[in-house]
Amino acid sequence: MADIPAAAAALAGSGRGILAADESAATMNLRLQRAGVAAGPEQRRAYREMLATTPHLAEGVSGVILSAETFGQRTHRGSSFAQLLAARGLLAGVRADTGAAPLPGRTGERVTEGLDGLVRRLAALAADGARFAKWRAVYQVGDGRPSWQAVHANSHLLARFAAGCVEAGLVPVLEPAVAMDGGQSAARCSAATSAVLLGLTGELDNFGVAADCVVLVLRMIAGGAGHGQAVRPEEVADRTTGALAGLVPASIGGIAFGSGALGPELATASLAALLRAALPRAALPWPLTFCFGS
Repeated sequence: MADIPAAAAALAGSGRGILAADESAATMNLRLQRAGVAAGPEQRRAYREMLATTPHLAEGVSGVILSAETFGQRTHRGSSFAQLLAARGLLAGVRADTGAAPLPGRTGERVTEGLDGLVRRLAALAADGARFAKWRAVYQVGDGRPSWQAVHANSHLLARFAAGCVEAGLVPVLEPAVAMDGGQSAARCSAATSAVLLGLTGELDNFGVAADCVVLVLRMIAGGAGHGQAVRPEEVADRTTGALAGLVPASIGGIAFGSGALGPELATASLAALLRAALPRAALPWPLTFCFGS
């Protein structure tokens, strides 16, 4: 376990960010088709290899999250993607969950699946060169959501996954994704985020997962995409830190913020506002970075 905090710090505390290239095959196929490219496993591999071999990528990116399909493929030179990334000074990660399914008894809410064979899969990923693995859980907001049942079910699974990662020698990257694609107010999204983090940190404690081993991928808080109110980056930063304060341990390995429904411009400006708030360091205790998609 001794090198897991160091790997978490390298992933989220090095002044660089995480590249998320773990889209599902269906999502990647749609993107390729819209660009006029025939879609298939070889085209998906070529696209991810193009990203991984971008010149000077390691100057701004610390690690790359790959889909299980891509991680198992070979580059055109015959190396594994883990070998390719390591040679370029990047940590290789894999999305390890298998997607969401309806949560029984809670209409409209979902729970992430993928525990079957998880311990064996994580050990195999580590043996093949992965340094971290990611699990994503989605929480709906509105009409009594997220419910206590959804928070508890997904927090329990995230914590079990984190414990499995630590046993396998991998950094657990946990993404409790609070859906912000509707008309929810910023206050509603903030309350939901706090509730989700409260449930998650409690379960991590229950499973004995040390905070410095964990990297969180979170969404910045600006209200739902359909809320219709313009926001300033400083407002996003204030709401986000307010939702996290007192809930995320200062010893966390790092927090990487995704763009969510903000779009690339507002997300980048809001992250810059968050980083300004982190100076001096005593203002915000957590290592902060980004986790943006390709």
